[in-house]
Amino acid sequence: MSFVPLNIGFQHVSRDVIIEQQTTALAQQLFDPERKHGSLVLDVKPMMVVSTTGYIVSILGPYLADDRNSGANILKHMISRNTNDFKNWIRDGDIVVVDRGFCDAGPLLAGWTEVSATLVRY
Repeated sequence: MSFVPLNIGFQHVSRDVIIEQQTTALAQQLFDPERKHGSLVLDVKPMMVVSTTGYIVSILGPYLADDRNSGANILKHMISRNTNDFKNWIRDGDIVVVDRGFCDAGPLLAGWTEVSATLVRY
């Protein structure tokens, strides 16, 4: 088996490991003091999905740096295509931390009926 499936992608790490071992104390205090939900940070080109400690959960892309590949559009693609099994990994109440490139992602997550994730912009 190659490096990638063993070390990158939603299939290589459980939500429990991210919640218990790969979430910073600050993120727990701010977003999830009861330690019930996963907290992921998304960044683009390529789309990096990391825990709040910087642990790489998944890498998607690369994506062209153009107006069609905003963070919100990439997230929409992740949800609609279930890229890297994203929809089976994330759960109701999880926190998604994004930058301003995801300014249009709020309604997208709010309209996603399978999961009610909290979008936090920084």
